[in-house]
Amino acid sequence: MWIIKRCIDQWNAQGRNIDLATLIAQAAEVTKIPGILNVDAPSLLLSGDMPARINYLLEAPNFDLSGEVIPDHPGNEPIFARLIFESLAVRYAEVVRNLASLTGRSFTSIAILGGGSRNQLLRSLTEAATGLPVVPGEAEGSTLGNFAVQLAAQSSSPGHADFPERVRSWASILHRAAESG
Repeated sequence: MWIIKRCIDQWNAQGRNIDLATLIAQAAEVTKIPGILNVDAPSLLLSGDMPARINYLLEAPNFDLSGEVIPDHPGNEPIFARLIFESLAVRYAEVVRNLASLTGRSFTSIAILGGGSRNQLLRSLTEAATGLPVVPGEAEGSTLGNFAVQLAAQSSSPGHADFPERVRSWASILHRAAESG
């Protein structure tokens, strides 16, 4: 969702007032996109003019892309969004295939956490690309996951013998916050 968020930020800075829910609904109506982006491209990990970054990748010689750019003007935002969501779904399918190959396991579903869990279009495209049902997880799941990784990193630092107790304390705080809504 980083890529679409950066696009929306750019468009809103230009005064376009883009709402994510409306954009997703409009993107669902788009039937033609100029290819599939490599959503892991280093240039898409940076802040800045994301629609321009996307068009740069669309212009670059690549067997998955048509070479067509999407003019970045009002009314074309849904095309950008559909391109992003389709590209994410294709990447998810590739990752699932790679994981199955590496682990020798087959998967029965995919869980999408964070903001993507609320995106019905992304979930549908992912189901179509992977052939697996998509289970929406907690919208704040990615935040909690990032937090857990940071805690785990801290636990390996010298002088953190009290780490298990600190994790229990934070878990208790998060649990109370979740219960209170």
